Amino acid sequence: MTRRQRCYLDISIGEELEGRIIVELFNDVVPKTAENFRALCTGEKGIGPNTAVPLHYK
Repeated sequence: MTRRQRCYLDISIGEELEGRIIVELFNDVVPKTAENFRALCTGEKGIGPNTAVPLHYK
């Protein structure tokens, strides 16, 4: 069985952490989609070159 990557999203209301969503990425099935989602979670892609919009979740 292939070991799949995981990402997490912390959920806050105001300043209080309410929980964490853990997402298993099917990088063995849809590698490009999984990599794009992982990059959105980490924020490593920075700002969109044409849109000046942050490429991450806040």
